[in-house]
Amino acid sequence: MSEGTEPVAKKKMSPFLLAWMAGVIEMKGKIRRIDNPLRKSAHLVLQVQSRHVKQIERLCDMTGVMVRITAAKTLETASRRGCTEHCPEPHVHVSPELPQMACWAITGAGAVVVLHNLLPYLCNTEGMTNWIDEVIAMLPKSGRGFAAVRNSANRLRALGWAIPDGLIPPEVETEPKPSVRAA
Repeated sequence: MSEGTEPVAKKKMSPFLLAWMAGVIEMKGKIRRIDNPLRKSAHLVLQVQSRHVKQIERLCDMTGVMVRITAAKTLETASRRGCTEHCPEPHVHVSPELPQMACWAITGAGAVVVLHNLLPYLCNTEGMTNWIDEVIAMLPKSGRGFAAVRNSANRLRALGWAIPDGLIPPEVETEPKPSVRAA
């Protein structure tokens, strides 16, 4: 694929899958807008962490990102006392083992595309349209950083996601610059 060409969507994202994804994100996930003074633009993050690996794998398949797995681990219990020493009534303590966890996360331009498509299916959308518009306005439209925006949009378009207006500016053809030879 040559630079400047965009893949055509093979399929359109199903409303049922979008509704499912919106429900998972609202129930188990996080939608965050991060203002970091060290960054040029606001940063949008969608993330779900769960012990239900199949759900996370499905989210990753829908967005073309990798599953991040955290292995199960046992917490150290050496500093804990038995119930008879510190508890007034007998009860059951939580198991000191953390299960295997999987994480799905998408950020930046990819998060804008996903959130734009999920808006009709989310219950609480207060301020999210403004977040989308603000991040789109701050994304690079050419030069440094633009390749990542374009690649993310092309990946999601190929998976069936609708790309919001203004994310990728219309391609403007320019005349090729003459090559400069060292004298």
